[in-house]
Amino acid sequence: MDPASGKNGLLLHSRGVKWPEDVSPDGRFLLYSEMVSKQPVIWVLPLTGDKKPFPFSTQPFSEYSPRFSPDGRFVAYVAEESGKADVYVRPFPGPAQAWQVSRAGGKAPRWSPDGREIFFVTEHAVMSAAVRATHGFETTTPVPLFGADLFSGGDKFGYEVGADGRFLVLQPAAGARDTGIHVVANWLSGLKK
Repeated sequence: MDPASGKNGLLLHSRGVKWPEDVSPDGRFLLYSEMVSKQPVIWVLPLTGDKKPFPFSTQPFSEYSPRFSPDGRFVAYVAEESGKADVYVRPFPGPAQAWQVSRAGGKAPRWSPDGREIFFVTEHAVMSAAVRATHGFETTTPVPLFGADLFSGGDKFGYEVGADGRFLVLQPAAGARDTGIHVVANWLSGLKK
């Protein structure tokens, strides 16, 4: 929906594969990722004014999975600066210094509702790092919050943090194995019986 007019419509028309990631808390900006030369790049689309997209950063490595902080001042995202995925934070709209949050890899950053923690995923755990953003930005050393073998699809992981601070986690059932996709046709007729 176009916030200025209140009508549904196309926000951006261009070639290339793009996917929406997050909207700023004030509803003025959309973060999206786009494949450029076979690597994801983060873009910012203003939802008001001239609506001309601009790059979130101009780094020569993959960056993806951006999330606005609850106050809209920062963006947490994944970058492969060192050749592996790690979580970073940068002021919005930037460009400015990036601060590394994860120490040994991490993906799928999320903010706590009050902005005082950043969560992210490692191979078998959801991690937490406390945030101090009074003068600049810094985080504590990340610690495991809880163990989880999360369902993932590409760089998307099956968890979210609710407005009340609780976690919604999508993970395989215990002992379950991946058996593919099952399509049930004409399922509505089964409800009538």
